[in-house]
Amino acid sequence: MFIFGTAYTPYTLYTEVAYRIWVLLTQFTPVIIRAYAYTWEILRAAASYDEDTSLA
Repeated sequence: MFIFGTAYTPYTLYTEVAYRIWVLLTQFTPVIIRAYAYTWEILRAAASYDEDTSLA
């Protein structure tokens, strides 16, 4: 449906689900990035420790 001068998106279950996913993603993006960076640091530290303690 098109109303003159405005772009109207009809409400459907899909738009509701997409909106909720978008809100959750935008709210938790900093947390996700921080968790990823923290995990990367742990893996990097473990790898360097493994290299330092290898017998080769």
